[in-house]
Amino acid sequence: MGDDLMQGRRRSSRSSRASRGVLGERRVITALFCDVTGSTTFAEQLDPEEWTEIMNEAFDYMIQPVVRYEGTVARLIGEGILAFFGAPLAAQIAKVEVAPTARRVAEANRLGGDDLIIFGGAGGNFFIEELRRGAVGTMPFACVPEMFRKVWDLYQDGKEAEAIQEFDRFVPLLKTLGQGMGKEVLRLRGVFKTVNVRHPASPPDDRTFNEMRTIVERLELTPASVA
Repeated sequence: MGDDLMQGRRRSSRSSRASRGVLGERRVITALFCDVTGSTTFAEQLDPEEWTEIMNEAFDYMIQPVVRYEGTVARLIGEGILAFFGAPLAAQIAKVEVAPTARRVAEANRLGGDDLIIFGGAGGNFFIEELRRGAVGTMPFACVPEMFRKVWDLYQDGKEAEAIQEFDRFVPLLKTLGQGMGKEVLRLRGVFKTVNVRHPASPPDDRTFNEMRTIVERLELTPASVA
């Protein structure tokens, strides 16, 4: 009787510890955000293709130490990276995400040839560079579709200089767009009445919104009815 009782207590104790273990554990996770200081000023002084090459090298430079110290790059944000250290991510599913770039479009086109149809990405930020390297389109932000259509038509007509000139007008706006910001532009244009976004996006602060609104007005995208 006594032995049976002791064995029952041991089993109960092991079961209790196992149950507590399933609940999870506490970890200290370090978040790192690193970006290029003064990038807006630099970008305005350079050709878009030159700036793309510079940012490709900058991303490689920022990502290398994150990988070296077993961190995880969560996402690219503008001209910066968001990385985590100590996050419980299984090694077999770990992945470093990088934005589609002109260089990768060229490599994909070289490897796939005529059998591969390539669309660019990153909100259309590298549209001209992607077209030069064999892309047949891009996945742009939806708030200025007419600009992308015009650039495409000019490029297809062999008017690359005019296509670049038109695209460059919108570069300051494209640089401000992120998750949820495109809806703000569409509201300013009179397309949307509300700009509710899903988590984890959040509304821009007043300074960011006013900067974006100034660009929208300069491009004459704002309807007269918007106060």
